[in-house]
Amino acid sequence: MPWLEDVVNSDSCTLKLKLRGNILHVYAQSAPGLDREYVLLRLVRSLLDPDRKASLLKELPQIYQLYFYSGRSDKQKPDWSTPIYLNRLERHLEQLVATSADLEEIKRSTAHLTSGIGYLDEATSAIVLSNASLARKGDPDAIARYLSQTLSALDVGVDVVVKALPGKAKRAQGVITASAAVTVDPSQELINRLWILCRAAYSPDPTMIAEPTAQRLRDLKLTQFQDAVISVQVLGEDTPDWRLRVDLTPDEEILREWSRWGDTESIARLLNQILAPLDVSVLPEVKDSTLHLVCQPLAMGQTLTSADQDDYSGGSETEIIDAIALLLEQLAPQALMRAMVYGPSLDGVNPVWLRCLDLPASEHHDLAIPTTELARNGDLPAIAYCLTKQLNPNLDEQLSTGGIRVQLLLREQRLHIMLDAPVCPARPQVVPQLKQYLRQHPIKGLSGIRIYGRRAGQKRPDWNHGYDRKPKKRLVPEAAPEFAASEAYLGDLIQPDEGTRGDTEEPPWPQRAVEQVRMLLIKTQLFTAAQPEESLTSAYVPGRRGIAAAWAVLGLLLVFQADWIAGQLFRVRSLALMAQQTATTTAPRSQQPPQRSTFAEELAELNWGQKDSNELPGFASSAINDNDLLGSPLQTTVSMTDVLEASPFPSFTSQQLNEKLALYDWRVAEEGVPDVVVFGSSRALRGVDPTALRRALATLGHEDVSIFNFGINGATAQIADLVIRQLLSNYPTPKLIIWADGARAFNSSRVDVTFDAIATSEGYQQLIAGELFPENNGETAGPTLNPAQRLSRFYARTDEQLSDALGNISSAYRERAQLQKIAEVSPVSPNNPNQPAAVNPTETDLIDVDGFLPLAIQFNPATYYLDHPRVAGTYDGDYKAFKMDGPQVDALLRMLTYTQAEGVPVIFVNTPLTDEYLDTARLEVEDRFQRYMIQIAAQETGLLYRDLGQLWPKRYDYFSDPSHLNRFGAYQLSSRLAQDPMIPWGKLKDPAETD
Repeated sequence: MPWLEDVVNSDSCTLKLKLRGNILHVYAQSAPGLDREYVLLRLVRSLLDPDRKASLLKELPQIYQLYFYSGRSDKQKPDWSTPIYLNRLERHLEQLVATSADLEEIKRSTAHLTSGIGYLDEATSAIVLSNASLARKGDPDAIARYLSQTLSALDVGVDVVVKALPGKAKRAQGVITASAAVTVDPSQELINRLWILCRAAYSPDPTMIAEPTAQRLRDLKLTQFQDAVISVQVLGEDTPDWRLRVDLTPDEEILREWSRWGDTESIARLLNQILAPLDVSVLPEVKDSTLHLVCQPLAMGQTLTSADQDDYSGGSETEIIDAIALLLEQLAPQALMRAMVYGPSLDGVNPVWLRCLDLPASEHHDLAIPTTELARNGDLPAIAYCLTKQLNPNLDEQLSTGGIRVQLLLREQRLHIMLDAPVCPARPQVVPQLKQYLRQHPIKGLSGIRIYGRRAGQKRPDWNHGYDRKPKKRLVPEAAPEFAASEAYLGDLIQPDEGTRGDTEEPPWPQRAVEQVRMLLIKTQLFTAAQPEESLTSAYVPGRRGIAAAWAVLGLLLVFQADWIAGQLFRVRSLALMAQQTATTTAPRSQQPPQRSTFAEELAELNWGQKDSNELPGFASSAINDNDLLGSPLQTTVSMTDVLEASPFPSFTSQQLNEKLALYDWRVAEEGVPDVVVFGSSRALRGVDPTALRRALATLGHEDVSIFNFGINGATAQIADLVIRQLLSNYPTPKLIIWADGARAFNSSRVDVTFDAIATSEGYQQLIAGELFPENNGETAGPTLNPAQRLSRFYARTDEQLSDALGNISSAYRERAQLQKIAEVSPVSPNNPNQPAAVNPTETDLIDVDGFLPLAIQFNPATYYLDHPRVAGTYDGDYKAFKMDGPQVDALLRMLTYTQAEGVPVIFVNTPLTDEYLDTARLEVEDRFQRYMIQIAAQETGLLYRDLGQLWPKRYDYFSDPSHLNRFGAYQLSSRLAQDPMIPWGKLKDPAETD
């Protein structure tokens, strides 16, 4: 190049040129050496000449940079070297002129710039964008120069072009359906794809180019392109040697996609991006379904003190919460119900503020299912995420190069997994990881797995691996699927329609004989076909009324005959049992106290102080010391049979309601109205100990407090309204009502079986008719009967009268009732008919005089589910389709209206539950229930809500099963309630004392 010799302007200088990639290296060797500023200034001026620059690019069109070296012949290393970027010549000239301190040269150079280069204006002549800045804007030449900085060292030239393709440049799908079309929709908008053409004198190894180039491309954050294709071609050849596809999906989009599945690290990065302007960062942690976010200042180790809190320049609580809530609402992370946000700390331990945010998963059931569970159930996007996370544990590497991409194709109950990356994933590394994951998390409905590996951009895999759970015969040879897969064999795999296959052969004679016998039996009308056919359904034939009447008469005769025979058998058996019962029970029953049950007497006879000397120490003992579990002394139990016999009330179809109402009536007659009435379902029946509560209140100065537990299994808000507003209103009102229960009592979307059964009972009909308590027939006795209710009650009485009449006619009915009564008193042991059988105690036998059910059973998750099924909250009828608004809340409001008018506070206690019971679905319902109750408690002055649902999630020794306390847990809960300052225990004082 003669013009370079003119630039150097030295007769003793020798120039050597070498082109490597896109860089032209110029080595000037001379004896005295060259002046750096002088040579570079002349070189830049020469290159700024449009004609000279056009001549150079015509001769060497691929160069983007010129590297100039100056050295002496007696030395191997150059004295100095400087890169000259052909797109930044103006900046180079500006720097060189500034260092020369020649004012005249500055003026001349400036005039040369403005007169010789017409495309520069005042703004761009002052500031010239760097290669990286231009490359980020999507300029192809700038991208080529940016990439040549690394590829030129490998003697690889780079050229970049942009091509518009209809739809093919979209981001590759992670899940491909078997029926996906491979044709391009002509109406789809064009999408730009970045083509990077690399030329070299040899075929470079993909491992040397792939990852560095992919990393530099992704560093540019090119949002204008979905992907880039690197095509490497050897000089002199017509076709590319190999190609590589680079996924240019922006980091933020990848982070949002992973955050959508609940990835904690991705969520933290997105939050830190939006919180950076507020000088705050967050540290995330997930426990169960709660995302905990700890805020801290951006400066590492910085904490706030009370002295400099006012000078803290970070974001306020409102700004931080608004930013976090908006992003989490957009992300809707899977299986995360809520977020607990902890403000910056004053002392390094305690946050300044704490906020709880409800996430979309708490309102949408589909978002509440864990990702791993979705994957096990065959959800392909969830499977793709789980496998991608398994193969890319390092998020930085994933964002840097795109990592290993996973594509899924489900066909013929086989899951095809395609793995691609800038460098083909190594089979010995990825296959064991996937096999281990799929073995630990099996996917339902799969007969086999196929795994393929390839370099990104290839169409065919480099390797494959797989297995079948069940061997399957194929009609065509299996080929590795192309992900935009071909459907060449799809028609061959379709089975012929069985409905078009004719069967003209006559069945053999045994089959014909069986068919004739079958039709004969069906015609007798004593038998029906197990699988009815259309030919059996015939129209009504008018002449068969006589046949129907004859069969009806015959049926009645059979019924009366069977009744008479059964009555005779029952009579003989009942007489024998009555004689045996009289002989075996007369003497013991005459010695038993009338107020103590058999089970209570057996407990009194046990010698609790002695211990078997042969018992091994520690055998069958738990890890928890039972001596540390405190409980109230067992109280005297009552014989519910005697209590029910003395009850003045008719049946309410609920055995426990009958017993509790009769026991309450007896308590009021003996001791007066209790000061505190505990109501609720079985969680109250087992969970609030009146003895423990009474003793704890006595230590606090509330002496002689009478308490009664009115807990009923299956009680709901409707039953609470029935008992408190309609039944107990006929007695003097208590001073305090404690309602111990949970969310299940307020689910208005489920059928209230217990209340519906009570509503059809004789006792309820008398209650609403005002006949149960005629002396107190007021507003609280029940609503006035409307015509429909009168007609319903008339039909009920008529039905009862008909039943009694038929019972009097029947020969077996009376004997059957007598036999049942004798069996209930004392069942006979089949092994020894001369001795009464041992009676296993029931809940009725264990209930004490205060209505409390003390159970000493301790819940052990390791053994409990061996005998009891584990029911998830998703399938629990008490929580299914949970809805508060409806008949249950209406009943609550009616009851509160009554208690407020009577001046009786109602304290609702959400009783404790275990973490074994509080799964994701139940936690969601409990959260909704808690918010609703807090809202109602704020509106109703007579209601106080106390949430203790998650008080002891892991104290299994306090529970008899996952959702019910035992006597030890009831003791602790009752003691805690007595010490609760929010409960108005002051109302228990005698009015005379307050005066």
